[in-house]
Amino acid sequence: EISASGTSYLNRTEASYVEKIVTHLLRMGVTPGQVGVVTPYDGQKKYVTEYMRRAGPLATALYEAIEVASVDAFQGREK
Repeated sequence: EISASGTSYLNRTEASYVEKIVTHLLRMGVTPGQVGVVTPYDGQKKYVTEYMRRAGPLATALYEAIEVASVDAFQGREK
């Protein structure tokens, strides 16, 4: 769907899955610095970040430390 800005896209179901997977990884002992979420759309990046903070059962600071960025931001890096 189109994001609130009207210039990007977001997928609410995908954001829910991302939160569940990230929560599972954190519970298994993976640190936030070891996790990166890649998305092609800025609207999805913003929504995933907000959704994890709001819906995630763990401490908000853990979700805030997860890097959520575009494909371009991750390109050429190891994460």
